[in-house]
Amino acid sequence: MKKVKIVGSKRLIDPETGEELLATVEVVSGDRKYGWEAVWLSTLLETLEIISNKAFKVAKFLLEQRIRGENLIVATIPEIAKKTGLSESTVKRVIKKLLEANFIIRVQRGVYRLNPAIIWRGNEAKRRAILIKFDYEKSKTKKNDKKKKGGGKTPKSSNAKTQL
Repeated sequence: MKKVKIVGSKRLIDPETGEELLATVEVVSGDRKYGWEAVWLSTLLETLEIISNKAFKVAKFLLEQRIRGENLIVATIPEIAKKTGLSESTVKRVIKKLLEANFIIRVQRGVYRLNPAIIWRGNEAKRRAILIKFDYEKSKTKKNDKKKKGGGKTPKSSNAKTQL
């Protein structure tokens, strides 16, 4: 049986509407035989401040659907939209914000990894390994983005050398 202890609350501002929201901060402890889950609450709350109240559903969905041992989420934009009741454009916008905030990274199409520096369930050695994997995948994504935008090496000219 899980025990919930309410620690306090934090005020959040929806950047799109300016609406002030009050979030309850809770600590949940469970049965030790099922492992433990750690949440870096300040980082989580800072990340969630960047999204609208309506789009909070996307972040909640990602947290609930993650494969805990790897912090992976396997879901396409249409699947997330259908399950959250939001439009695909809203889901795309929220995913983009979560990527920019380093909350998640895109491993491949339809596969995301939640940052283990924000939430993790399992032992510390495995968390460190997933943190390293997260950073590697993030750097790989940045390199691919640069190539797509033309930020890589410029192609060589077809004229090899001109004789003088």
